[in-house]
Amino acid sequence: MSALPKIVHPVRTVTALTPDYVADFRCTGPDCRDNCCTGWRVTIDKASYQTYRKLDRQGFPVRLVDHLQKATPGTQAHYASIRLVDGSHACPLMDDGWCTLQKHGGEDLLSDTCFSYPRATRRIGNRWEQALSLSCPEAARLALARPDTLTFIGTELRVRQAAAAAAALPAEAAGFPAEVADEARTFCFGLMQTTDLPLWQRLVLLGLFCQLLTEAAQSGRPEQVAAGIAATTELVASGNIGREFADIAADRRNQARLYGQLWSTKNVRVASALQNRVTESIWRGLTQGDGRSQVHLDDMAAAYAQGLEGLPAGLADTPFLFDNHLLNDMFRENFPFGMTTPYAHYLALVARHGIVRFMLAVQANDPQADRPGPVDTVQVFCRRFQHDAEFARKVNQVLGGSPIGQLHHLVRLIRP
Repeated sequence: MSALPKIVHPVRTVTALTPDYVADFRCTGPDCRDNCCTGWRVTIDKASYQTYRKLDRQGFPVRLVDHLQKATPGTQAHYASIRLVDGSHACPLMDDGWCTLQKHGGEDLLSDTCFSYPRATRRIGNRWEQALSLSCPEAARLALARPDTLTFIGTELRVRQAAAAAAALPAEAAGFPAEVADEARTFCFGLMQTTDLPLWQRLVLLGLFCQLLTEAAQSGRPEQVAAGIAATTELVASGNIGREFADIAADRRNQARLYGQLWSTKNVRVASALQNRVTESIWRGLTQGDGRSQVHLDDMAAAYAQGLEGLPAGLADTPFLFDNHLLNDMFRENFPFGMTTPYAHYLALVARHGIVRFMLAVQANDPQADRPGPVDTVQVFCRRFQHDAEFARKVNQVLGGSPIGQLHHLVRLIRP
């Protein structure tokens, strides 16, 4: 094979704000238990596609073009995709658990999609940020089990120049000036890290604040944000939150109905052994292992309620799992400014938390001693739900378009 092409994807080094676990991340390659090269349609950017055509003419070990399908119509970012192997749905470019492209030419030959995953990188104004998607097993392991995983540090990162341009966001958000948007975002993180309060109370307070943000944005009154921060801070400091919420009872039946139905939209077998193990474990938890293929709502609600009682013991080794999952999602998605309104983003966050809680609670009933651990379950949830735009639309339809999404109703679906 002749010399490889010159640099395909120029990179730059930037200092970014990241959770501290990001610096420890390394792809585990053949040791990965839920490989990102299997089961996903991988898009190829135009620069990579053109380079792969040249490599074929130079005698690359794998004839790449045989495994690529051009998009119609194509864009610079999504010019083609990789045809997966029939049956296994694996990437045909794998060699002993590693990508043939990276093995023979280094990471510069990887497409933008493969180079970036599981990283989510953006520039807000002049500030770079990066978090990892917990759909990657190694990222989930690093992020979910440690108590200090959402400590933020400055980390040097290599960023592709083309991707850097696409990742740029204005410092202003939802019509708020940059300093107001930053203040609101920082307050959301601080509120969710107020661990003196139970997690469900923090989520309710976050919903109240996101309602206020949405109203302030829609009315063009950014000065309301500072007032809302002050009022929420005073309520937390007063110690009266428990009394404010004392009369609100959890509605576990409708929690099971809502979160169980959302989970069931992805209750299918796939090529991944780990994903199937988690799904089977949850099903055994729902049915007490009796082999049923369907579950009535009453039985589902009973299994969920029983599982919630046993969940603290199941999370004894990962007591920070729920907090870390939520905080990572919030940072990765530029919460609360990553969707149409702050409150819409809040509804999506609550729905994802509810499904994860449903999965873990029901799984706590699984009679098999070797059931998957909670970190595996959260990773599989992220793999199946986090990257699915159709699921996000369904959540918006279920919660955003009905009374159940109004906070005074939603509280009963948040409290465990």
